[in-house]
Amino acid sequence: IPEALQNTVEIAKRCNVTVRLGEYFLPQFPTGDMTTEDFLVAKSREGLEERLEFLFPDPEVRAQKRP
Repeated sequence: IPEALQNTVEIAKRCNVTVRLGEYFLPQFPTGDMTTEDFLVAKSREGLEERLEFLFPDPEVRAQKRP
């Protein structure tokens, strides 16, 4: 175990990270021809539909519960 700890220390010494506070760095991922906002809305609605179908299998009840 002492050797593993020493190796961890050596690896940590080689790491160099600068964090800029107050800035957001979001990953870029493909959204097709949609804007990021439109993509998020579409995915949110898709997830809501899946959740509502799970919670309310009866289509009539689901229609009443839909926001």
